[in-house]
Amino acid sequence: SKTAPSSFASIMSDKKSFSVPSELRLSQKWDSTIENFLTRPALGLAIGGLIGVVAFSSRNPRLGAAIFGMGFGCGDAFRVSNYEFEKEKASAAAIAPKKSA
Repeated sequence: SKTAPSSFASIMSDKKSFSVPSELRLSQKWDSTIENFLTRPALGLAIGGLIGVVAFSSRNPRLGAAIFGMGFGCGDAFRVSNYEFEKEKASAAAIAPKKSA
């Protein structure tokens, strides 16, 4: 019969119990990507719109500032998501056995 570990350190030292399947990691990354592409452009739009209202008196420059902020939000969401997926690809490449010719 298996007994429960007595401390947090002994739980963390058991790497097998915290092994996450690759499908779950990929699903978490896609969930994070979707969340980033919904929240960051909206935040950029809000900040750009606020700057447009404060800095410009005409309608078109206000709209331009809001869209510019939204573009920054999309770019930031892409940057974060790309980093997460590239990090996963690099760790998978480091684990994979090297083929010898």
